[in-house]
Amino acid sequence: MARVRATGTSIIPLEPGRPARALMGIDALDGQRRHAIIREARTSVLERCEDPARKARLAILGQPENGATPHGRDARPVSRVVELGVPVHYVDYGGSGPAMVLIHGLGGAHVNWMSVGQKLARHARVVAIDLPGFGRTPTEGDSASVHTNRALLTRFVERVIGGPARSSSATRWAG
Repeated sequence: MARVRATGTSIIPLEPGRPARALMGIDALDGQRRHAIIREARTSVLERCEDPARKARLAILGQPENGATPHGRDARPVSRVVELGVPVHYVDYGGSGPAMVLIHGLGGAHVNWMSVGQKLARHARVVAIDLPGFGRTPTEGDSASVHTNRALLTRFVERVIGGPARSSSATRWAG
């Protein structure tokens, strides 16, 4: 995250809190705890989005004027695929203004963001990606390493968002 921030890109990390980390234990992929972990993560993200300080910072991003729906469509999320060496699946929640690329954690997918994606789209252009090997994006024999994912995310932002992510100092904040 420090490298991305150093480029001037704003990051809004919504990382697991203590209760979610306690549920995950040393094996976050344990199927017996999966539903409890998902419930805790959903609750945690919704609570963090309701935090007055975060709400104020999200409000800075603005909303579509006159209730207009962006991209000439209704506000429902749209499933899309972009070819970036592998067919990368993402969900476009719409919105206008600065872009938010929602990135899941280990063992996650775009579905991690379903309960908050449309709400965030009231404040920004929002897309949720499936990294290779997760959700609907195959690895197709390539590595799913941090380095590979970083390179893929750079291409994704360029192609889908239309250029490097930018921010103003007013929108920088940590989760």
